[in-house]
Amino acid sequence: MRSLHNLARLAAAILTMAIGIGAATAIFSLIRPLLLHPFLFPRSSELLFIEERDPKGVATPVSYPDFRDWSSQRGVLSGLAAFDVGFFELTGVDNPEEVPGALVTTNMFRVLGVAPALGRDFRDGPDFQEEERSVILTDAAWKKRFGGDPNILGRTIALDFARTKEIERYTVIGVMPPDFWMYYGNFEVFVPLERGFIREDRKARGLTVIGRRAPNAGLPQVQSALAAIPIEPGWGVVAHSWEQSVTQPVRPELLLLAGAAGLLLLIASANVAGLLLVRAQARRREMAIRAALGASSSILMRLLLGESARVAMAAAILGAALAWWGVKTMMALLPPDIEMTRFLPGLDRVTVDPAALVFAGVAALVSCLLAGLWPAMQARSAQAGMALTGALKDSGSRESRRAGKALVTAEVALSVMLLAGAGLLMKTLDRIRAIDLGFRPDRLLVLRVPAPRGELSPSYYSELSARVAALPGVRAAALYSSLTGRGRDGFQIPGAADKFSANEYIVQPGYFETFRIPLRRGRYFDDRDQRRVILNETMARRCWPNDDPVGRSILLDGAPLEIIGVVADTRPTVFRDPDPAVYRPLRDGRAGQLGVRTAGDPMALASAVTDVVRDLGGVVAEVGTMQHFVENNTWRQEQVAALITVFAALALFLSTVGLYGVISFAVGRRTREIGIRVALGASRAEVIGLVLLETLRPVVLGLAIGLVAALFLGRFVAALLYQVQPADPVVLAAVALATASAALVACWLPLRRALRVDPLVALRCD
Repeated sequence: MRSLHNLARLAAAILTMAIGIGAATAIFSLIRPLLLHPFLFPRSSELLFIEERDPKGVATPVSYPDFRDWSSQRGVLSGLAAFDVGFFELTGVDNPEEVPGALVTTNMFRVLGVAPALGRDFRDGPDFQEEERSVILTDAAWKKRFGGDPNILGRTIALDFARTKEIERYTVIGVMPPDFWMYYGNFEVFVPLERGFIREDRKARGLTVIGRRAPNAGLPQVQSALAAIPIEPGWGVVAHSWEQSVTQPVRPELLLLAGAAGLLLLIASANVAGLLLVRAQARRREMAIRAALGASSSILMRLLLGESARVAMAAAILGAALAWWGVKTMMALLPPDIEMTRFLPGLDRVTVDPAALVFAGVAALVSCLLAGLWPAMQARSAQAGMALTGALKDSGSRESRRAGKALVTAEVALSVMLLAGAGLLMKTLDRIRAIDLGFRPDRLLVLRVPAPRGELSPSYYSELSARVAALPGVRAAALYSSLTGRGRDGFQIPGAADKFSANEYIVQPGYFETFRIPLRRGRYFDDRDQRRVILNETMARRCWPNDDPVGRSILLDGAPLEIIGVVADTRPTVFRDPDPAVYRPLRDGRAGQLGVRTAGDPMALASAVTDVVRDLGGVVAEVGTMQHFVENNTWRQEQVAALITVFAALALFLSTVGLYGVISFAVGRRTREIGIRVALGASRAEVIGLVLLETLRPVVLGLAIGLVAALFLGRFVAALLYQVQPADPVVLAAVALATASAALVACWLPLRRALRVDPLVALRCD
């Protein structure tokens, strides 16, 4: 029976440590490609992201004259390149589409340190003239648009650049490697920037500049050298590490996950230490006999630490398997084609690779050896004479009891910290989900549909929306300019001197019904409206806080626009408060996006809607659902809250198991004492009090330490919270209640055993 108990303790130790190792390894597998090594470029730490700052300190792109002046700094820069984002209409293929691309300086890929996997790079100098009509494809574009044609090199393709609407023929000269990533991750084509798109104007800022510092130059030297070059008065230049700039959007979340995984690993280590301590106490007679037979203290230490090493090996193997499963699950739960993957390199490289396996092995070995060190030192103290005098029949050494209580306190404190973090994040998630977007994102298909080339037919927009609305399963359809609007200056209240800006939306009649935006006052647009506007509530309150604006006029660049309605505020993004907005009818402008309200799954109608657009000569650049757009705003909060909650649940489970193990062993060691107390007339209430006193002191202490630590650490997660305070009393009270409940559950079985002690049997206990 004792042998079975020992095996059970060893199995519990292995499983406990494997949970901690698995969580830590999974997060390491996430952090390594996303935070530590986001780029696969050679010497990627040398790459710099360079931008300008206006007199207010706002970051802006760079003008070409400034870029050209910086390129002369060869002492601190080994290379400087620039690119501009563009959209190209790819024609001459089965399904013409607008594809994202970049206009790059011809040295861009050499600065990055990467070459095409197929074909060649752009050329500089005297050969540039022939490069003007050259294009390099990404691997994804080559396979998606051209079926991975092995004869793609030298093939001519037609690209209609959106800024000029000129169809030009380009020769494919190269295809980039499959793992190539450059800033805006879904680029498909690259053409030379110098192809007539350079503007010799320092106020024309549109370039993204990437540099590579010289090996002997640090970032401060580069910053000083660039700042010494004069640019427009009042403006400045800032150079950042490109790796840090790219990873900054997810750095807080990843560091929080790393901290949570570390806490869980500490809890697992403390749990294993408690289990090994119990095992060591149960083997004190064995250790004493070994000492009596001549075993030295170092031999006893090596024996017990060797067992810890074997636990570490088993935990590392099981932990790696758990990490592999965890990483697969995490990646599967991500929303498909999340927007962040365009800006976040390395997400496609998240896996349990050899480096993660090494991490798992080292973490398991170090954790288990540290967890087994204290129990080994306790067991080493067994004296040879103890085995002969029966001194081991007491209730356990005072040091061991103190050690067990200290481990319980540590586990509870660490668990409380994790539970508090999970509670705050879950409450944040509830607040985010309760945000009123001002419209209904469900069952809403959105498409980006650039206007066709050439002269636009007056009936194009109305015919497009009418034909889409007539499709089976479509309830409403309307065109609009953009989801986030366009900042427009020049608005003015009649009679007022000050002008102000607002977001301008160009929308088709039916837009508000399609998006289900409630009407507060007045009416929606109809087909006859022109030079009329609808305001959102924020704009109405700003201009006429105490009056109804319907029937009044607002000026735009001095021209009056009649106000015919007020609609509810909408949020362009989840975390952005509504801005003042002015809606204008489509007859006053152009639209490039189409919204379709459906009766069922929106994506089921994507193909039919696309066919209608193409039949009318249009191009579909992007297709998605509004629900997907909303999820792109919140996926990080969703994923982090879910992972922290899982870690907190595991922490509570492990601490409960650890508490049960320590209390069960303590009650078992005090069986004789409890039997004597019962024989002398102790009541059930007194026995219960004895066990609870043994339990609740370290639990209460751990709870207090954990709550204080949670209050202190709350400042570091405040940036991830939304409308929730780090010291939220409801969350902390719930954490305290959950911890106390777990402690009572851990006490229940040992308490039942204590209440069933037979005094006669207890007095014969060894």
